[in-house]
Amino acid sequence: MRDKEKLDLIGKLDERERIIAEDRLKCISPDDAKYRKASEKLSSYLSADAEWRACALIQKVLLETRVEFEQAEQENLEEIESALKRISPLNIDLLESQVTRHDQLAVIEESGLYTSEDTKALLHPGTTSYDILDTSRSYLFKNAWKDVIRPEVGNSIKKLCDLAERAMDILQVGRTHLQNTSPV
Repeated sequence: MRDKEKLDLIGKLDERERIIAEDRLKCISPDDAKYRKASEKLSSYLSADAEWRACALIQKVLLETRVEFEQAEQENLEEIESALKRISPLNIDLLESQVTRHDQLAVIEESGLYTSEDTKALLHPGTTSYDILDTSRSYLFKNAWKDVIRPEVGNSIKKLCDLAERAMDILQVGRTHLQNTSPV
C-alpha cells in the first residue's frame, strides 16, 4: 500500500500558497501579469497545467494501445480514465520539484494515487520521457493552432483587408500604426 499522504503535497500548502501555485501553472509567458487576459484562450494549450494534463492523457492513450495488443486489461484502462478526472496538475508539479525530480515519474505517481499498483506499473514502459512530452506538446500545439490561433489569424487578415479597402483611395504621405498620416 502506498503512503498517499506522503504524495499529496497540496495539503502541505496554505491557501495563499496553493492559489499562487495554481495560478503560476496557468501562465504561458513572463508577461502574463500584463497580458494575461489577451492570452487566456491559449492557457488551455500552452501552460504548464495543460502540459501536465496532456502528459497524463498520452499515458492513457499508450495504455489503450497496450489493451488493443492484449498487454493490459480493459479494467486497467478504465482505472486510468477515471484517474484522469481526478489528477491535479499542481500536485504533479509539486511532486516533480520536491519528490521525483522527474516530470513523467511525477505524472505516474499522481495517476497512481487513483489507480491500482497493477495499472500504475503499466504506465510508461517502452517509452522515454520525451516520447511522452514531445507527443503531448505536438498535440497541444496542433489544437492551439486549430482552436485558437488559426481563427485569430483569419480574423486579423479580414480586418487588414477591410482596412486596406477603406483606405485604398485616400492619397496620403504615409501610414503609421495602421492609421492614415498626412492625407493629401
